[in-house]
Amino acid sequence: MAKEIKEKASMVKSLYEKRETEMFKIEFENVKKELLNFAKEKNYERIFDVSDNYEKFGLSSYKTIDESKISSTEKLDITKDFIFYYNSAKKVD
Repeated sequence: MAKEIKEKASMVKSLYEKRETEMFKIEFENVKKELLNFAKEKNYERIFDVSDNYEKFGLSSYKTIDESKISSTEKLDITKDFIFYYNSAKKVD
């Protein structure tokens, strides 16, 4: 019986992780689209994403630069501006 419970728990965990990844990819695509609009509006030529959630959600193909070679300062960080932009855009939809 303990073996059966472990197998079911493992199956449920696997299904949960798969669904979590699917949902994250959908939302990630929405954010990516809005980020492109934000960049056009602000006339940004390049935006570097230095987050580390790509591997966790199986999105390593989205990570295309070596962030260890990029240093950042708060002056260059557009995170707060983008969050405000994104949230404002979502209220209109």
